[in-house]
Amino acid sequence: MEKVTIYRETSSLDSHYRSLLYLQTRGQLELEFLDHKGLDWFLVKLWYRSALIRRLLTIVGTPAPRRQEPSWRDLVASLVHPLRLLRRETIVAAFAPYSMMVLVLLLLKSSGKKVIYYTSWPHWDTKRYVYRPRLGCRRLWQLLLSDLVAVGVTQKSTEGLTKQGAKARHIPHSVDTDLLVPPRTREGQGVTLLYVGRLVREKGLPELLGVFQSLRERYPQVRLTMVGDGPELGRIRNAKGVSCRGHIAREDDLVEEYQSGDIFVLNSFEVEGWQELFGISLVEAMACGLPCVATDCVGPRELVRDGMTGFIIPQKDEEALHCALERLILDEDLRARFGSRGRHHALEFGLATNAERWQRAILME
Repeated sequence: MEKVTIYRETSSLDSHYRSLLYLQTRGQLELEFLDHKGLDWFLVKLWYRSALIRRLLTIVGTPAPRRQEPSWRDLVASLVHPLRLLRRETIVAAFAPYSMMVLVLLLLKSSGKKVIYYTSWPHWDTKRYVYRPRLGCRRLWQLLLSDLVAVGVTQKSTEGLTKQGAKARHIPHSVDTDLLVPPRTREGQGVTLLYVGRLVREKGLPELLGVFQSLRERYPQVRLTMVGDGPELGRIRNAKGVSCRGHIAREDDLVEEYQSGDIFVLNSFEVEGWQELFGISLVEAMACGLPCVATDCVGPRELVRDGMTGFIIPQKDEEALHCALERLILDEDLRARFGSRGRHHALEFGLATNAERWQRAILME
């Protein structure tokens, strides 16, 4: 059995590796996860441990970190990981473009390790960055990607990798389409709008709440359910007519929320250093037979087939959001048609299908 090490930034989610975890449960490979905590995590540690550091950072206007305090054990282990990787053979590396971790990845590549780069980033040829290139970092990343097997989560990210000289393959994130299924019937009065995800400003939640209140004045039967946790939780809990479920950990309970909805909404917009590069919740919603309304960010633009499985609208356009939702609220047949097509489309993101793609990538077939 082949052993595969996932070497990743701590922001990477386990849901991004469902197909690889699926292969592990079937006994086709063994997975090991190594999470990298960079120098910024040491600053987080110092913030919690040193009153002097907190005072200095406050003076220069640095906000308190949102992250929990890391353990010294995790921080030290992160420093040791590159040495451990020298004893591994197959490594899936998930780091944001132009990170200085390219130095470690180049070392692994030059030492003959089977390195597979994994990303959702599409903007290799623009001036949008997660990390701004420095100290010749752009050239180092070109050297790394040249002739390297790489996996892009979207078609757009795969095209970008190819232009950088990588042997790029498109393998999207996966969902369990056997667990995520449409309900037998959609019962109950009214129409429920549903959002699932982080409760943060860049998901367009204040705008969604405003549009919902406007719709609710004309259509009292419309409800809004929001699932997730984050800084916007307080605002959402205080919003009239909104049901806030908070974070739901159990997958079965999350499926029930999808099955209780009628329209799924993802109103994200791009901010500096972040944009919606995929949108797993969209695929989960489509798997449960929900029509989707999403903005034209990179990921949603590929996932939702405009006019077929839902509507794609411009970012930060409340009028377009209002019109798209109103059209679906008033047309039950349209919701059913979009939902049926969405379910069929979601099957392309099934675990078995993408697990086979990953297996070929690992074997470099």
